[in-house]
Amino acid sequence: MGRLLLCWLFACLSGGTPAAQAENTSPVLPSPRPLGQSLTVYQPELPRVELPEMGPILSLKQARQLVLLYNPEFQSLSWEIRAHQADLLQAGLGPNPEIGLLSEDILGSTIWVPKDFPQTTLQATQVFMTAGKIELDQSLARLTVVLAGWDFEKKRLALLTEVTARYIDVLEAQEYLSLTRELQEIAQATLTVIKTQVEKGKVSPLEQNRAQVVLANTRLELEQAEMQLALCRENLASLWGGGGSEFERVAGELRVQNLQLPSLASLLARLHQHPDLARWQTEFEHRKVRSQRAQAQAYPDLSLTGGLRHHHQSNDWGILLGVALPMPILNANQGGIQEAQLRQMQAIEEKERAQFSLQAELKGAYQRLLRSQLTLQVLENEILPQAEATFLAMRAAYSHGKFSYLEVLESQRNFFESRRQGVTVLSDFYQALSQLEYLISEELGGAVPAVEQRLGVVAVPNPD
Repeated sequence: MGRLLLCWLFACLSGGTPAAQAENTSPVLPSPRPLGQSLTVYQPELPRVELPEMGPILSLKQARQLVLLYNPEFQSLSWEIRAHQADLLQAGLGPNPEIGLLSEDILGSTIWVPKDFPQTTLQATQVFMTAGKIELDQSLARLTVVLAGWDFEKKRLALLTEVTARYIDVLEAQEYLSLTRELQEIAQATLTVIKTQVEKGKVSPLEQNRAQVVLANTRLELEQAEMQLALCRENLASLWGGGGSEFERVAGELRVQNLQLPSLASLLARLHQHPDLARWQTEFEHRKVRSQRAQAQAYPDLSLTGGLRHHHQSNDWGILLGVALPMPILNANQGGIQEAQLRQMQAIEEKERAQFSLQAELKGAYQRLLRSQLTLQVLENEILPQAEATFLAMRAAYSHGKFSYLEVLESQRNFFESRRQGVTVLSDFYQALSQLEYLISEELGGAVPAVEQRLGVVAVPNPD
């Protein structure tokens, strides 16, 4: 009997509880959404790679790839999934057995008890978790990993959208700089013509002074445009921990296209692909299992104790057996059960709130898109052609003395302000289009070309 008990003690110490050997299947992480699906993402287990050297021209595909590989926040979120996977491993492990050695009757009413009187007990205690607690803990940990995967996917889409927005900001700054340079060239040429007119005595020297002031202002605007472009490049490169000096410009241009936009209803029908909505099936299951785990907590765990006792006086051995079971009289986890059930009901409201929020965001982006498209049509078909024709005609007639310099300057200002407005509206248009793609988690194919095609971006190979 003593040998059997020793074997049982050894088994407890070496093997643990049967629940510790439970199957630990790896959870299936959410598949990437269609938007940017072909791009490589950061993998924590792979060796860290330094930022590659970039050429003078950066493409949108390059920028997107760089941000998915080197963005610090995205890298941290990748490790978060691995940490939750480690929690899953720990959730499948039951409590360790406890072994103890007890010597009794060493000291008594006299100063010393004879050495033959004491008794020594070797015992082991094992807690057996009841009501499937370990299996429920494993299920919770597995679902937590999947939810972390949805957080990771949402961050991936958000980064793709953010890098596209900042890329468009750089394009807009490049267009502003190009317009400002053109304006400075016109101001310089106009000043040259006025100087000639002044020398011939056809116009007042005051007009030459006005032209010089206009030229000085355009130089100031040019410096501001260059600083704004440098700032936009820095903001873009900061997403992957780089610097704006690593490249000179971004590829592509803001240009008007006649796009047949999808209907609002078709976009709303694709909203379910967004991680904030697609995650809710897993979220419901997670809260259901959490409620089951709270109910299982009300069942006490069983403790079994076994051991050997040696009586020194008679040199006899005895077997010690014991069972302990907490009595859930005062605490049956009533509050925990109620809280878990309330969280389960709360999930329904939270899903509706997320759906309403995304729908409102999509409708807002769609209205911005329509408003920008309408403004672009008016600018391209009416305002810009008339403003350009007026400016060119008045500048040509100025040399013949038919218009004053102030009138020519006013037409020039109207023409370039209209062109700048067109650049701003184009930027808003593509920003709204990029936001729509984020919300439906896919590129707007079909009648609406991909972002790089829309912006006229030449494909550049991914960085090694």
